[in-house]
Amino acid sequence: MELNIAVCDDEAAFLNDIYCKVLRFDSDYNIDRYTDASDILSRAERYDIIFLDIEMPDSNGMEAAKKIRENGYKGYIIFLTSHSEYMSESFKTRAYRFLTKPIDAEELNEALLSIAKEITDDKKVLVNSYNGDILVNAKDILYISSAGRYTVVHLSDGTIDSKDSISSWCKRLSGQDFVKSHKSYIVSLRHIRNITEEDIVINNGGKIPVSRRNCQLVKDMFHEYIKRHAKII
Repeated sequence: MELNIAVCDDEAAFLNDIYCKVLRFDSDYNIDRYTDASDILSRAERYDIIFLDIEMPDSNGMEAAKKIRENGYKGYIIFLTSHSEYMSESFKTRAYRFLTKPIDAEELNEALLSIAKEITDDKKVLVNSYNGDILVNAKDILYISSAGRYTVVHLSDGTIDSKDSISSWCKRLSGQDFVKSHKSYIVSLRHIRNITEEDIVINNGGKIPVSRRNCQLVKDMFHEYIKRHAKII
């Protein structure tokens, strides 16, 4: 999953540190760095997550967060500070997290993981079916298969015939934790249980084919998904 992130802090060394820690968590994230919170005010809507240092010489992160919310920003704000006394005030801006400096990598990863899960769980997909448009939860899609001129969307509780082609689905679901396993199949990484050289076993026990050409790609993407969404010992 791609996320657009802004990090604002007046210390260059800290900016670089959190930048590197976020990219180690997921290299697909797009990160912009700022040293003045006022620079984010007109650009907030382009970001899914905004990290704000509360205390900066030329700008106040708390005040900036209030203005960002007043302007209609509905994304995630995470405050960064060395002073815990600001915690109670931070929640007035509907802050998602409050991370104390120096930033602990495990706490940062937990926050990013939690946000990514919330965003994924909340995503909807519009299926162009023969009975009209149907809105489904992305998390409920197990896989999509080609059936001649149309496709079948396989859900956890049934199927929907769709007018869209496999190639159309690939474009729509790009970057959304789905992968093309075969010329006729797209599978949700969320619902994969196991991958062999010939097929993919999904969580409901069903199997779908994986081509030799796509097998390694599916394995790589699944391993990356697991790293982002599960703690492995």
